[in-house]
Amino acid sequence: MTLDHNCDVPWSDLNHDVLYSVMMRLRVVDFVAFSGVCKSWRSLALSNRNSFMASIPPMSMWISTDANEKECSYCHLEDFEGKKFKTIIPHSAGRKCVGLTCGYMILFGKDTNDFWLVNPITRHQLNFPYAPDDTRNIVKAIVVFSTSLSEWVFVTASRLPDKIWFSVLGKGEWNHVSCTYSILDLHAFEGKIYILNTCYLLYEVRLNPEPKLTLLETKHFPEPYLLPEFVSSGENLCLMQFIPRGGLFTVNELDFGKMKWVCSEETRKEYAFFHSKLKNIVAVKPESWADPRAQYGEYVDIDKRKKGRLIDASMWYFPHDCLNFYGLLLKAIHTVQIQADSSTRIVYRRQSGMVMAKTRSRNRNGNHDDAFSKKRFKTRDKSVMMRLRVVDFLAFSRVCKSWGSFALSNRKRFMASKPPMSMSICLC
Repeated sequence: MTLDHNCDVPWSDLNHDVLYSVMMRLRVVDFVAFSGVCKSWRSLALSNRNSFMASIPPMSMWISTDANEKECSYCHLEDFEGKKFKTIIPHSAGRKCVGLTCGYMILFGKDTNDFWLVNPITRHQLNFPYAPDDTRNIVKAIVVFSTSLSEWVFVTASRLPDKIWFSVLGKGEWNHVSCTYSILDLHAFEGKIYILNTCYLLYEVRLNPEPKLTLLETKHFPEPYLLPEFVSSGENLCLMQFIPRGGLFTVNELDFGKMKWVCSEETRKEYAFFHSKLKNIVAVKPESWADPRAQYGEYVDIDKRKKGRLIDASMWYFPHDCLNFYGLLLKAIHTVQIQADSSTRIVYRRQSGMVMAKTRSRNRNGNHDDAFSKKRFKTRDKSVMMRLRVVDFLAFSRVCKSWGSFALSNRKRFMASKPPMSMSICLC
């Protein structure tokens, strides 16, 4: 950036008050790009991340697929001003979106029996492979930091059979808890996991020391007009029910002190409720943006009495979940996994500095066998890195300083070994 003919000022030295004013006018996608310009801009973005995300209203979201089902799907995001963003969803070929959790799309592959969690904004991805066959009939899936395990856990609720399956991030193993009655909904609140069954009984799913369901004796459960659903509010454990006549809805909160359900009219008035078809209701307090009905007038407001703000769409994306979960995840994760090829994953454990190559093959019975080989990473060993894809090479170079230095010193040789790739550009 040039001020005059004799004075050049680098972008990193721009006035932070001016930068802050510009940054707060950006869209979420532009904010991510803004934070990657330089160290100075990244520091400003990270220090004001929470206030920025809180100022961005929810965005409507939908998925489109090409005529060729083998191709990847596209994620479309649109804010209340009509600004649109379109991006290719990684790992979406042959997979179906079965939910949203913490800003991540949950993609399930019936043929591969695995889950991919993909953030459409940051492009960050989490993989939970080798899912059991019982996870196919999914009711709901969530990711939560379990306070009992002190680990990030991916949890799914399935029907026929009715089971709660869970897998700890980075371990690749699955465990389950069986349920007597069918599961209506699954929810995470303050690090604990709850389910509601068809008998309208509330259970806590406890994972440690042994996985089990614990019945919570509650009073004054609301009269079930229709199937109740959990509401994500962050402050209380809430249930919402729709009343068939009149398009009305009720919100009830659980008083943990007295263990009884309480109807809350104040919550109805203070929050805007965003309902999606993926069994997901999120309550957002619009403190930093205008009235939801004025911004989202094109969407259906189910509450005909206008005493609440219930706004319906196919899917909703919540920017405040986008980077908050990602930041917590980076602090908690101790393992980095990189896909080398269709049968091999390279696992790096940060605390021990060990590299583990995990290969998967089928035995005579048709089941999968996992073989592990552990060794310390040596700078002269190029066989691991040279097997990566270009995208995984970038992830490889960011694992630690040693890997980054090794990747940079061999970058030209790696790039020269890769064949040309097809490329396409999508314009909204």
